Amino acid sequence: MSEQTAAGRATYDVRPFRPSDREAYLDLYGEVFGSRPTDAWFDWKYASNPYADGVPIVVAVHEGNLVGARSFLALELRTPTGRVGAFQACDTMVDPGHRRQGLFTRMTRDALTRYADGPALSFNFPNERTLSGNRKLGWELVEHLPVHHRFQDPARLVDRLPSALRRPLAAGVSGCYRLGERLRAPTAPGVAVERRPTVPVELLADLTRRRPPDAFHVPRDERFYGWRYARPDRDYDTYVARRDGRPVGATVVGSGPADARFMEFLPRTGREDGVSAALVRAALADHADAPLVSAVADDVDPELLAAFGFLGGDAPLVGRLVGTRPFVVRPFGDEPRGWRLDGADVRDPDNWLVGFGELDVG
Repeated sequence: MSEQTAAGRATYDVRPFRPSDREAYLDLYGEVFGSRPTDAWFDWKYASNPYADGVPIVVAVHEGNLVGARSFLALELRTPTGRVGAFQACDTMVDPGHRRQGLFTRMTRDALTRYADGPALSFNFPNERTLSGNRKLGWELVEHLPVHHRFQDPARLVDRLPSALRRPLAAGVSGCYRLGERLRAPTAPGVAVERRPTVPVELLADLTRRRPPDAFHVPRDERFYGWRYARPDRDYDTYVARRDGRPVGATVVGSGPADARFMEFLPRTGREDGVSAALVRAALADHADAPLVSAVADDVDPELLAAFGFLGGDAPLVGRLVGTRPFVVRPFGDEPRGWRLDGADVRDPDNWLVGFGELDVG
């Protein structure tokens, strides 16, 4: 679909991604986000995604050059009574020299039409800058994801803020962190935690099947675990809690150069605080060098996180320091086809269970 801008200066072709676009796509990603990903990353996320039929990316081309992309991560979504396909919009890019030409809107509308017969809905996590653009195109805000953060080295983070805010923020965060360290987290007698430098697919899937959630979520089965934690640019450790030799809980921790994240806690329903505390305690001891450790409160009790020095994203200046994570949803297609799946409103945060494992990052 080609179209000339109102100013008559440039013509853009908006079309599906082609295999020959890969190098230009990776180059544009590097220009927009500051680091060029690898072919292995692209294969994992798009080309070899087990939930995708093809590569669900729409691109904008100007004079033979790829200058924009609207990408979708294919996933499966568990509803109260079954499973449906879902897309997560991610890696949205427009070349700096081609912004303010309406390419974000055009690529999004093209994708909504092109994939109208595919996924039931899109749920995604834009940043605050792109939130308004998503809402104008039909996405609705469910909530700001309740991410909690433990600032293990505030000095490495406060440089992102204006100088006038650095000293009071560093002092306040450090004070809260020390207070959290003094709080006593619950313990679970007889629970032993082992660390595995891999993701034991069958064990984690079994823990999930014992008490599956009723809420909307990406189902945790062997296919999910075999793919999700094969991401090539992150390292993952699994912590398994056992009582009398039997697995009673687990957490997966993803780490990179700047942070560590509790990707999920298992089982995802009916957790024991003492088991979760044992998992958190063991993981934090192994990731003491990470400047920032984060977890989603949907996955674990926020009071437990507070006991280990985590701060909610709504705490003063925390959102300014690390950003927030809006959670939006939209039925797929040219026009929203209704906001209920299996009788449950997809806009109601109480109908969702979301952790970092649902996000395309981490």
